[in-house]
Amino acid sequence: GECLLGAKGTAMFFVTSGQLTYVFGHGDTEQPPAEIGIKQWLSEASLWAMWEHHGRAVASSSSCDVAELSAVEFQGIVMRCTIFSQIQEYAQMWAKAASFESAGREHLSDAWGQRLRVSDLVQKVFNIQEDNEAQKLVRIMGGNEFNVERCFQAWVKFHKECKQERKEKANEEKKKMRRRRGSFSGPPGSKSSRSMHTSRSGRSGTSTKSDQDQECAQMNSSG
Repeated sequence: GECLLGAKGTAMFFVTSGQLTYVFGHGDTEQPPAEIGIKQWLSEASLWAMWEHHGRAVASSSSCDVAELSAVEFQGIVMRCTIFSQIQEYAQMWAKAASFESAGREHLSDAWGQRLRVSDLVQKVFNIQEDNEAQKLVRIMGGNEFNVERCFQAWVKFHKECKQERKEKANEEKKKMRRRRGSFSGPPGSKSSRSMHTSRSGRSGTSTKSDQDQECAQMNSSG
């Protein structure tokens, strides 16, 4: 089967086996073909807006199965859902992000918004506090639609940031250890410092008195 350029978008498509190759426009743009595999999808925009397909998708494997989610049926179900307001917010955020990151709706691909990008939007809408690797990678990639090269570059940057974070924590622990060791002798003017100073002063006074006694004894003997 084929998803036709310019046809009205009435459903979202999920690849359940095999693989699709999606080509934006007539294939004469800078956007490279996108390989859509199992657990990936096309045309999510059909669920949230009046949509026309902006490219063509054909099977690139010997066999390919695609599940179809009707936009009309989906909208009828979510309208009765208790989290309908959050779904509306997600739809608005999805449309805004997709248009902005594609430099306009006319440049928006049917393949935009795969797992990493959508995961980030869901986290924001539903206030999910856990920050996992998917969200970190999305932020590092700056919202760019991903391919193997971009994912690898994002992973390298993510790895460097984690290494730097561990280094900073280790340095902080070393600083704490030095502060704890320094607390045993006490800062200038502290009780322990004054005690040591007093002890040294006392020894110095005793030595001076002893010297004076020796001088007196010498004077008496000479007299």
